[in-house]
Amino acid sequence: MELAWLVGGVVATTLVISVVAAAHAGGHHFAVPVPGIGLGLAWLAVTLNDGASALSWTLAALCLLTAAGATAIAVPAWRAHAALSATAPDPLKGAEGVALSDLRPAGTVRVGGETWSAESLSGDLPAGATVHVASRQGLRLRVWSDAGLVGGLDQIGSGEERR
Repeated sequence: MELAWLVGGVVATTLVISVVAAAHAGGHHFAVPVPGIGLGLAWLAVTLNDGASALSWTLAALCLLTAAGATAIAVPAWRAHAALSATAPDPLKGAEGVALSDLRPAGTVRVGGETWSAESLSGDLPAGATVHVASRQGLRLRVWSDAGLVGGLDQIGSGEERR
């Protein structure tokens, strides 16, 4: 019976790995480990009622195969998603917007129809000034404007070196 619970631990670990991989893969991959979870629950019910029976061992083997298959499907999707995210350019970089409040040097801007917290790279800017996105740091945009005390993006740099 102790061997059955050791196998159960391996089954549970394999299921957790497949669920984590599927969750990180995004999209509809969350459903990939569902059959393995069902088999794992069936294994648990059979093992609790009948002990280490032939059915219990069959369910454990099927669960392990299903979880391994789910992981084999989800991990490449996870890697592809991560690679795409890492290489995708920031669609806001270079976008034009308007300062909604004075930027001294921080304030609020509207870019692409959305309101953002922003930091001016061009010194203090008045509300209503046209701004251009140099970079994004989390939920804060780093912007520049010809209306500021400092020149354009070519004079102040993109701000990437400040990260």
